[in-house]
Amino acid sequence: MKNYFQKLISANKLAHAYLLVGSSLELALWITQSVYCKEQNACGQCANCRRIEHGNHPDVHIVVPDGTKIKVDQIRELQREAALKAVEGQKQVFIIDKASKMNENAANALLKSLEEPLQDTLYLLVSETKNNILPTIISRVQTLKIKEENRLVSEAEKTNLQLKYLNIYEDCNLSIEQVEQYKDSIDEWVDVISTTLSQNTSNALLSVQTSWDKNFNDKESKQLATVLMQSYVRSAVLIKRGKPSSWEIDVPYSWEQLVQLEKGVNNIQRAIHSNGHFLLAMEDFFIQKI
Repeated sequence: MKNYFQKLISANKLAHAYLLVGSSLELALWITQSVYCKEQNACGQCANCRRIEHGNHPDVHIVVPDGTKIKVDQIRELQREAALKAVEGQKQVFIIDKASKMNENAANALLKSLEEPLQDTLYLLVSETKNNILPTIISRVQTLKIKEENRLVSEAEKTNLQLKYLNIYEDCNLSIEQVEQYKDSIDEWVDVISTTLSQNTSNALLSVQTSWDKNFNDKESKQLATVLMQSYVRSAVLIKRGKPSSWEIDVPYSWEQLVQLEKGVNNIQRAIHSNGHFLLAMEDFFIQKI
């Protein structure tokens, strides 16, 4: 991964934002040092590398959770810094550690910055998981998975766990314990979600009324349903862009409709967190999705 970033930095081809999944703050700091290092390799000896290591470089800004969450005021402060010119005339780097801890307002505020990135800014989002990160944010950054690919596949082989959609559960960053807990039903859930999302509104509403309540009958399974739906939407965006994805689906949606799908899934997730009515939220989602 370091060689990958060194090549991008040397060729001046860094994207404006990256989500480093399964990574730690150390990698983000190494990338940042490489951006400012005179040798472009995070030598650790030059003045810039040392200042970044000690947290006192004026153009490097790090956001960490305030308590258990990253709050909107922290992101707004980041935005104020981004609106200013770099102190030393170079790129400004904004590192958001544990990005999945952003509360809803903070995530929506960050989304505005990612939609209209300012020149000479680099955002590095660090997170153990993509769960709880808005699909709209994920669609506007380059996601790099630092953890071993096919983690679940190798773990499932050890326990002789045979499921059809391990690549989807990998995309959702589910643990082997979660997959084993729902091993008798989780494949069926994927089929239900895929079928329902591909149907027209009337048939989708019928599916919700007849099968969703039976399949998703407790809070944890409902939360897992939204995680699977987020994965579905991410795959739809990738397929629309002509890229490989974890779901094998047709994408009959326009870009505008995909945006509405993303918002709808987020609304369902909020309803679950606030103990709202899951089926009503689902019905409203399918009524509004097209």
